[in-house]
Amino acid sequence: MTLRILALAVISSFSVLGASAQGDGSQAAVECGIPTGPEHSLDSFFDPMGALGLDQKNSADKITYLKQLAERPETACGVAGVARYLAVVEHFNPPGVADPYPAIEAAFAHPLFKTKDAEILRSSLVELTVLHASLSATTERAAAVLTDQHEFLLKPQRDVRGIYSQFLAHAGMAEDANRMAEQILLDSVTGKARLTGSFPAGETLREISYAFRTFLITGAADLAIESLARLPVDHASIDEQSVVLYLVPKSTNPSGSLDKISLHLSDLSRLVDQGYVSPEDQMAVYGLLIAANQSAGRSQTAEDYLEIGKKRFGKSFDPAASAERRISQYRRPAGDADQLTRSEARLIEPPRPNWPWEVTEIIPAKCTARFNIDKSGKPINIQTECSDDRFLKSAENAIKRARFEPMTLQGQPQIRYNVIQEIEYQ
Repeated sequence: MTLRILALAVISSFSVLGASAQGDGSQAAVECGIPTGPEHSLDSFFDPMGALGLDQKNSADKITYLKQLAERPETACGVAGVARYLAVVEHFNPPGVADPYPAIEAAFAHPLFKTKDAEILRSSLVELTVLHASLSATTERAAAVLTDQHEFLLKPQRDVRGIYSQFLAHAGMAEDANRMAEQILLDSVTGKARLTGSFPAGETLREISYAFRTFLITGAADLAIESLARLPVDHASIDEQSVVLYLVPKSTNPSGSLDKISLHLSDLSRLVDQGYVSPEDQMAVYGLLIAANQSAGRSQTAEDYLEIGKKRFGKSFDPAASAERRISQYRRPAGDADQLTRSEARLIEPPRPNWPWEVTEIIPAKCTARFNIDKSGKPINIQTECSDDRFLKSAENAIKRARFEPMTLQGQPQIRYNVIQEIEYQ
């Protein structure tokens, strides 16, 4: 959903009074509330544009019209406030039509946005600002605009909490950011987040990733380590494990930190050995393992990882540089360019398992398949585990027949590593 569609969905929940609304010439002198009425609609708001020689399909013209409408002395206070809000919305159609921050500042300064009646619009305006800042790397400017909106920064919609926590971290509000990230992780463990089977749904996985990136940005090493230690192994990905490994040397007790996350490190090593981690990420993992063990005083273990790394990646393998290249990606805002040009793999032909011929009774069974998806969308490197081994071959063959739209980066197909798919028989 684009920022403009998101905002229009909010404003469309009101029946907005059009430009014909009357005022007494003083916005401050009238009660300022969101105007409503069945005879008015969002579309009618722009009807007068034609008479003014302005094009309703042109965002720049709409911004001009809305600004003029808001500044007219005869415009009712509530209408002027909604005009300020809609002017912000039009800055995102298309994105970059103009610098949105003057319009955002004008909207927040309007009396309407200081009323209880307009809290939903105010919350939406905060969300637009945070999302825009994350997409445009303008966190510092957004933070200045949102100085008086602290209460709304702490009450985001559930599906954007991770983006907010990263925004707060980049804006220097470390305590608030860490608290929000902790709540995300608590919800993922207690089941308040949306789960699919025994594995987190995609939305939850993204939120978990954002939470640990927040800890990275704020430098909350001990908090990140404790959080990963509490997180089930199947709730964490290489992203979270890499972030925490990077923070181990910055923790108060690096050796104890490695012990706390030992289950996750074992899982990470297994995925690397089984080919479920990309070559670039493997190099980063070894670089992070070397640094973490050195900081923990485990010099022999660090030397062993370095030797293995040079055998796998060549004598020119640079552990520190490999680790930093990967970690630098996690420090970026939640909506940076790489994320915007990345398209996740999408299932287009789901697995359709056949009932195993050797299973003559009707019994329930559950299988979990782990695999990669190649650039053509074909599952490869398939491993399956089943509650009943008689279903293993059936599950593997079902995954082989499945087809995906491949993951892309900047329009180019990429291999998607470490995909998990559950199959149930009943």
